[in-house]
Amino acid sequence: MQPPDFFTDIDKRWAEFEAMFEKASRKTPSVETAFFIIALQHRFHKRALEKGEKEDLIAEGFYIAFEKQGYFSRNSDGTWKVAKPFPELSDIQREAFYRHAILSYFEP
Repeated sequence: MQPPDFFTDIDKRWAEFEAMFEKASRKTPSVETAFFIIALQHRFHKRALEKGEKEDLIAEGFYIAFEKQGYFSRNSDGTWKVAKPFPELSDIQREAFYRHAILSYFEP
């Protein structure tokens, strides 16, 4: 299976995202941090989160970001199911794939 065609400017767009994030939080975001933020936007809690809850939110953000890409869909009971398989990717390609999904989520 061919890897997805990524925008040639993924590194530039990710650097812009990092700059915006660093300006707001004074920290450099990882892919996991971005997935966590995506999930928080959908399920914000006004209390301290336990480690397991944070891990669940990262997974939720992953599903939400990739839902827009058509890779996951939500069942009627709120659980997630695979809508189409991910392509076979190297570690470097996978990181770009994740970044693309994150950036696409935040773009209009």
